[in-house]
Amino acid sequence: LALAARRLGTRGLLPWLALVLCALVYRQRSQVRPETLVAVLLAAQLWLLERARGGDQRALLRARLRALLGVPLIACIWANAHVSWWMGLAVTVLFAADTWRRERAVPRALLGALAVSALVSFANPFGWRALWQPFEYQLVLRGDPLFRTIAELKPVDWSENVWNGLPLLVLGWPLLAVWRWRAASFDLVEAGLLVGFGYLGLTTQRFVGFLALVATPYLVRDLAHALEGWRGPSLPAWPRALAVSAAAMGMVALELSHAGVGFGVGVDTRFLPVSACDYMQRASVRGRGLNEFWQGGYLLWRFWPERDRLPFMDIHQSGSARDRALMAALGNDPGALLALDQEHHFDWVLTANRADLTGGLADQLDADSTWRLVFFDDAALLYARRSGRLAPVAARDGYALLRGGGVLFKRHQVVRIGSDLHAQIVDEIVDRARGLDVAVD
Repeated sequence: LALAARRLGTRGLLPWLALVLCALVYRQRSQVRPETLVAVLLAAQLWLLERARGGDQRALLRARLRALLGVPLIACIWANAHVSWWMGLAVTVLFAADTWRRERAVPRALLGALAVSALVSFANPFGWRALWQPFEYQLVLRGDPLFRTIAELKPVDWSENVWNGLPLLVLGWPLLAVWRWRAASFDLVEAGLLVGFGYLGLTTQRFVGFLALVATPYLVRDLAHALEGWRGPSLPAWPRALAVSAAAMGMVALELSHAGVGFGVGVDTRFLPVSACDYMQRASVRGRGLNEFWQGGYLLWRFWPERDRLPFMDIHQSGSARDRALMAALGNDPGALLALDQEHHFDWVLTANRADLTGGLADQLDADSTWRLVFFDDAALLYARRSGRLAPVAARDGYALLRGGGVLFKRHQVVRIGSDLHAQIVDEIVDRARGLDVAVD
């Protein structure tokens, strides 16, 4: 993206603070997922297509030949990596339209690249069905009850996007773009990206990263244009470079001081059932299980390739429409658990130890004699069926007093129900912890 900004004519040091701003906004989406590979593909495509805009005829011809070869290759990888494959085609359409508008001639190379890109996108293991998924979501699944519970598919949460600079990006990019268009020339590509990805990013949180990516080269270019007439202190290059570097580090430090995830590479396991899976392995908990769908990825990774520990649902796109609707109702409608269990007959239930995520599911399981709590920690609750293959586990490891829900007693206010019962619960937890060979504080 920096190379694309250079291709657009960016010079100087100060404009690169806009690149740091966009990187901070994008950071929330830099997760271990195929979408992160797509970020590289999108950046490479913008760079290739910007090289094919402007310049002398010989250089322009070479750049468009490279685009004709490179853009379809990117499209093929993209379609095999992520459902956002259509974005690459949309970006190519914008560049082709801009070239047609400026040169008053059919952009054969770009249209050829677009046609080949569309064709090679079908070269994936799932054929047209993989390409249909983003359209299926917009036309059919957008109103699915389970999809409506997913935070990243909701509009931007501004409370989590103040210190990373998203408000500055959302306000600054259109202002700087209009400033440059008035002084120089209208840029159809920039306008299309601004409107299209601006709408996507603000209405659906998962597209905030894409908004930051496509904004980067143009925001840097527009800021450089706005600063052209500004005369700063007459200083050598190295003090100016140090000043800009210090400002960039200050921006990063400000965002890190307010972010929920620190700097570094790793997996945030605070909400994952890590210790619950440790227990499942030790206690030989197997069979058909019910889990929160967002726990499914960890379960698959942790127990691969054991088929008798498969999660019930591993992603929001799996499962029938009925299953997804019942999963969305878990914790709110007591009939949802009964209907799922009647149809699938679960041996164990794994859920989060957070009522704000699971509603009253733990209370329902506590009150149901079918189930017994066998594992409890800050992240997860595990219940085993009292009958069937896990009956010995439920009898051996089931808590006598401790409950996963908050109806029988408040976990964080347990002392209020009487010192005798409080002491019994503490003794039970300590005995269980010692039996698991873990430190007792």
